[in-house]
Amino acid sequence: MRPSLLAPLLVLSLAAGSCLASPRFDHLYAFGDSYSDNGASDQLTREMLAQQVKDAQRLPGDLYWKGRWSNGPTAVEVLAQELDLALSDFAVGGAKSGHNNYYAWMTPYRDTGVSGQIDAYLTSAKGGKADPQALYFIFISANDFFEYADFAHKEPVADLAASSIDNIRSAVGRLAKAGARHFMVVGSTDLSHGPAVVAGGQAEQARTYQQLLQQQLPGRLVADGKQWGVDITYFDHIAFSDRLRRNAAAEGLSQLDQPCQPTYPQVQTACSRPDAYFYWDEWHPTRKVHALAGKAMAKALGQAQ
Repeated sequence: MRPSLLAPLLVLSLAAGSCLASPRFDHLYAFGDSYSDNGASDQLTREMLAQQVKDAQRLPGDLYWKGRWSNGPTAVEVLAQELDLALSDFAVGGAKSGHNNYYAWMTPYRDTGVSGQIDAYLTSAKGGKADPQALYFIFISANDFFEYADFAHKEPVADLAASSIDNIRSAVGRLAKAGARHFMVVGSTDLSHGPAVVAGGQAEQARTYQQLLQQQLPGRLVADGKQWGVDITYFDHIAFSDRLRRNAAAEGLSQLDQPCQPTYPQVQTACSRPDAYFYWDEWHPTRKVHALAGKAMAKALGQAQ
């Protein structure tokens, strides 16, 4: 019998929840970046190009599946399917945990950061109130680090981690104040193994950043959940990735560190067996890894079909 990728994650997620038996949700609202974007950045950048916005480019482009930053559906889409819920996805590729985007040319056009995404949701919500029976999914932080590392910011990485944690808690707080009662917050991805991060000599910085989030965010969310009277399930994405790497062969993965579809410094031909790869490009997981993550998230909520 092969080891399960799901079993230990249930315990980790419930550490930040307020109860073992989750309620039945009526909808799923998602906020985040390219790990959860189901086409928003494709639609937005096409719109910007049509309006001839300066420096705009189409993202993610033709190397990707139907506007996802991968070769298939994202983890939150799989989660929605597992829970049999309709999904309203506000995530935008490049989004940061507070305001704006890694791609600075988006900033004058629209605030695509999680704060702006929540603005858009509350504007569309009836009376500006959040649905108390819905599940609110927040998965954000990677672009905080990418901007920091790629543009040589000088502040200590601990300050960056503290800012990301504050922004994530603020996002939960804003939605809770508007009436949301049920949350899944996903911790940092394993940035330190990303092909682009390794190639750029940024792995040690990434490891420090993600470990700070992994160590500090769950406890803060426990306290916040008690203060605001909300249920918060924390999904430890690093623990998920670590376990997947240890049991890669059992899941049919044979290539953990190279992208199936190389894009940098130049585009190359994609691999022939993407489901054997952890990474689609130098930053993003394949549909296979997204699917495994989405199923693990549903298991953590105790509501997998």
